[in-house]
Amino acid sequence: MNKALDYPVRVIPQLAIPMADGVRLGVRLYMPDAPNDGPFPAIVESHPYRKDDNKVARDRRTHSSLARKGYVGVRLDTRGSGASEGIAQNEYTRQEQYDCLQVLAWLADQPWCSGQLGMYGSSYGGISAIQTAMHAPPKLKAIIAMHALADRYGQDVHYHGGCLPVNESVAWAGRMVALNALPPLPDIVGEEWFARWRERLEHTPQWPFAWLRHQTRDAYWQNGSVCDDWDAIQCPVFAIGGWADSYQDFVLQLLQHLRVPCKGLIGPWLHDMPHVARPGPQIDHLREMLRWWDYWLKGIQNGVMDEPQLTVWVQGSRPPEPYRETTPGHWRSETEWPVARTDYQSWYIGPAGTFAPHLPSDASPDCWTGPPSPGLAAPFWCTGLRPSGLPRDQRGDDARALSYTSTPLAEPLEILGFPRLELYVAAAEPIAQLAVKLCDVGPDGASLLVTRGVLNLTHRDSHARPSPLVPGRIYPVRLELSSICHVFAPGRRLRLSIAGADWPLVWPPPRPASLTVCHDTAHPSRLVLPVIPAQSPALPLPVFAPPEVPVAPVRSEDAERSYMVRHDMLDGTTTLDTRVGGSSVLTEQGLRMTETNAKELSMRDGDPLSCTARMRRHLEWQRPGWKVVIDSLIELSCTADTFIVTIELRAAYNAELIFSRRWREAFPRLLG
Repeated sequence: MNKALDYPVRVIPQLAIPMADGVRLGVRLYMPDAPNDGPFPAIVESHPYRKDDNKVARDRRTHSSLARKGYVGVRLDTRGSGASEGIAQNEYTRQEQYDCLQVLAWLADQPWCSGQLGMYGSSYGGISAIQTAMHAPPKLKAIIAMHALADRYGQDVHYHGGCLPVNESVAWAGRMVALNALPPLPDIVGEEWFARWRERLEHTPQWPFAWLRHQTRDAYWQNGSVCDDWDAIQCPVFAIGGWADSYQDFVLQLLQHLRVPCKGLIGPWLHDMPHVARPGPQIDHLREMLRWWDYWLKGIQNGVMDEPQLTVWVQGSRPPEPYRETTPGHWRSETEWPVARTDYQSWYIGPAGTFAPHLPSDASPDCWTGPPSPGLAAPFWCTGLRPSGLPRDQRGDDARALSYTSTPLAEPLEILGFPRLELYVAAAEPIAQLAVKLCDVGPDGASLLVTRGVLNLTHRDSHARPSPLVPGRIYPVRLELSSICHVFAPGRRLRLSIAGADWPLVWPPPRPASLTVCHDTAHPSRLVLPVIPAQSPALPLPVFAPPEVPVAPVRSEDAERSYMVRHDMLDGTTTLDTRVGGSSVLTEQGLRMTETNAKELSMRDGDPLSCTARMRRHLEWQRPGWKVVIDSLIELSCTADTFIVTIELRAAYNAELIFSRRWREAFPRLLG
């Protein structure tokens, strides 16, 4: 980052901002300690992950960096979380959006604020920035959204292609059950902390119930989904994503559909900040943020909007390594999205497992009959961190699917965008799934997952109005795979694998459903690849500064990680167990935070109704004379007609149990 301007930083740990209904929301301010130089623009980050403990180390790194360069960093705890009053009714509520609008208006009126406001964030915070921008508040001049989404129904952890994710249904849900039960810290909010904690425990709804009440794309999911109203956003947007994440698609979608100045950056990263995310290379994304803010909030003509609209990490062929530090490749910029020179090439499924860029001859269809668990080599959507790691060698999963493989390539083949499957398929049951992977196969046979997609076939025409299949009828189905940039090297082969289930990625249909895949001249099933020819002339290669090494006010201890897959040879049950635990100490506050997460996903061979997902979470927040313990459980199971959610929550203060409750609710399966 530029050292020319380097203010000292003053931190105000808690400031309560009043809302129209009397609720006060807590913010932590990171301010330039320069009373003679203001006022300064303010940049807001809003999410429920707790500004005073859980995220304080990360926040200090980011917001202090901005404060040193002449911005006020504002970390807002959403209603009912952390130091904010009220009750967290659900994620991304309209009330939460209205709260952000009121916070922006309040900030703009402060004497230390110039009235020029921005919002930014990663994941929840990035989504919050997009949703607030959809209201077009006049003082919001620009946003930065990382690892966010355009469609709450199809791009978050709740549903993918109308299918219910197994892992994510309990992983993030379990996280929020526990986090929502933590108290505000006494040194932040004072003596009222305990009364506010009891109110939070007694009245906070359990969010997962709402998600299963809305299994189709209805008004619940349309709230806050910018894909339903692209023109709602009236301020410039900088969108950042990572190819190894499951939240990358929004970047290209925003660039294509927004009518405001928009830039995109997609690296090789997981679901984390680009200066620390794996796999690398990491970049000094704080410098990139600062250039964006300087242009839009301070009017500094630094040329940021004269640069190409999109910059991507072009990934290359490589072994499937779950814990790699870096992804081979290089940066490249494009002046526009979509790229005008894109060559949409059709690759056709053919007889005897062939896959080629020409129409096949007539051939008998292929039939997939199971098993319903072909996904153990890539079992999670939002993956990559230890212990689960990135997707492993897909050969085993490919063998349990219908696989179509090309001959070795003579030349490199680069794709950038959304591969699209156009498939002619019949199912033996009224409810069935389609699970698709595109892989890069090396000379040694190792199969690298490039991109994927799933579809509940009852959603083939609409996620809002699904309809059952007629068994045996051949349907033309279109499925857009996740966006990707990848170069298949010479000598490598392309492989398209197709299955009728993908446990434990998604919940299986209530009955095993075989698929019949047609690929004759009357049913030319194909994958349309967005092939990118070389630039002519080539743009200069982008150059990013390496990240600065942060000095964090936190010390981590006692990391515990395990990842096991077990198969019971007697009853045929496969179980995937993960366990992550450890402690961290906030050195300035003397607060020790201990956390253990234990997750179990299981299913018996041939019995989709035996599918269960369970997440236990144990939290201990303590300092001398003060200890809070939270224990939570969320379990998801099913019958042929229902999904069943069980939640248990216990809270203790200084070894005394103060709250214990169990919830259990069944939801009709809506063609899922």
